[in-house]
Amino acid sequence: MPVDVIMPKVDMVMDEGTVAHWHKAEGDQVKAGEPLFDIETDKATMEVEAPASGTLVRVTAPDGMTVPVATVIAMILEKGETLQATAAPAPRQPLPEAPASAPASQLAEVDSILVATTGDSRPRATPLARRMAREHGLDLAALSGGGPQGRLRKQDVLQAIETLRAAAPRPQNDSHAVVAPPALATSGAANNSAPAQSANAVPSPTVAAPVPAVSTLPNSAPSTGTEQADGKLVPLTGIRKIIAQRLTVSASIPQFVLSMDVDLSAALQLRERLSYRPSVTAILARVVAAVLPRHPSLNASFREDGIWLHTPVHLGIAMDSGGDLLVPVIRNAHQRTLSEIATTLGDIRQRAEAKQLPPSELQGSTFSISNLGMFGIDQFTALINPPEAAILAVGRTNQRPFEINGSIVFKPILTLTLSADHRVTDGATAARFLQEVRTVLEEPLLLI
Repeated sequence: MPVDVIMPKVDMVMDEGTVAHWHKAEGDQVKAGEPLFDIETDKATMEVEAPASGTLVRVTAPDGMTVPVATVIAMILEKGETLQATAAPAPRQPLPEAPASAPASQLAEVDSILVATTGDSRPRATPLARRMAREHGLDLAALSGGGPQGRLRKQDVLQAIETLRAAAPRPQNDSHAVVAPPALATSGAANNSAPAQSANAVPSPTVAAPVPAVSTLPNSAPSTGTEQADGKLVPLTGIRKIIAQRLTVSASIPQFVLSMDVDLSAALQLRERLSYRPSVTAILARVVAAVLPRHPSLNASFREDGIWLHTPVHLGIAMDSGGDLLVPVIRNAHQRTLSEIATTLGDIRQRAEAKQLPPSELQGSTFSISNLGMFGIDQFTALINPPEAAILAVGRTNQRPFEINGSIVFKPILTLTLSADHRVTDGATAARFLQEVRTVLEEPLLLI
């Protein structure tokens, strides 16, 4: 019988995923276990393997479509099997057109959904559902969630938006007129422009408001994926969207920066003597993991009620994966040897390149390292990865001349740049941390 291909749930809090790319086209032969399609969540892009061998049919979620987890997005027919005349799983459809009027009972339901007051309770909701409700002016407390323990999901918010749209009266004179959301209808009546809407955006809850017809509006932003003469709009989705959100938060943190040069001569000599040849990143990770417990304010997180000092050292290692920034985590790095860290780092990098890192390995870091030395970068400043208190930026190793006993000697010098949260720590503490990192790197036998 046909085997369903579904959107997998790769994270406990994952409610939906985006089909990033199909490796096979409808009608192609597939083998069980080979890469079938890539999915994009808010943390990572991952390959999904074919659940069975056969012919791929009924692909209902093309590249770029977002669907809830467990949604059937395709089928695989076994050899000799034919497609039965059964209803195909339908992709998500746009919201229906609003009727001319709505009954009083429906209007009453709308009143309960629109934000009227704010309370102290915080309803259970997924981050996406919470953001959508905020953007559309909905009161989470008035919505009914269909997730575990009544948790609000994206589809619950979409249902509320549909209710609001159905209750909104249609403009009488111009069937193509744009209607404004409640906030614009009340406070922006004098504004002669309307916000640009993406072609794929979910309509906001609307009320009747006198605004210009579409033909009189200025040119809006190009539709998603539409190429214009002066460029092309690339939508923020998945990883890039979450990167934008997190680094916007990071930019609001009061950060200070310290830099220090380190002589890597002894560390590189030790590396040549080891059979497994650890990378510079692995050596730095081992040093940082060993030093951090003695500087707890750098292995910490700022909270509204205080500063949380982490006991374990979970190192985030920033790396590039097909143009996306990933920060996989080496857990309990303070308890690992240099050999173990080098092996773990190599395994993580291979799985990142193969898009096989689950979201669980991309969260929970307490301190991060970002190395751009392999790109020829001498020195740079990295933004803190919230909610961490610090990040170490690593440049390339340069041969620099030094005078020793009247002779010119070249040494491999590495520049380390530490960015730290000034709410959590201070300059002297951060300087002492860098000093100890340099001491251990210049006496690497302490690593083993």
